[in-house]
Amino acid sequence: MIEFKHLSKYFGSNEILHDITLSFPDKGLIVINGENGSGKTTLLNIIACLDSQFHGDYLFNGIDIAHCKESQRQAVKYQYLSYVFQKNNFLS
Repeated sequence: MIEFKHLSKYFGSNEILHDITLSFPDKGLIVINGENGSGKTTLLNIIACLDSQFHGDYLFNGIDIAHCKESQRQAVKYQYLSYVFQKNNFLS
């Protein structure tokens, strides 16, 4: 299960995500929908452990991603998560 408590994300002085508290179930389909610039990709980057610079709590299957060591975060990322980028980052 993925759970966020009081998640906030800033880019400089701009607050992209503001005090989000939510949880995703273990199974099922989740849709994240919103206008351009609303923070969808930012949230997905946090979920995928690609961005660790945020405020608040992020629990992944009981592991405190927000406060764990980088090695633990990488282990979760490689064992449980997959990510398809919006742009072809791997192709020239």
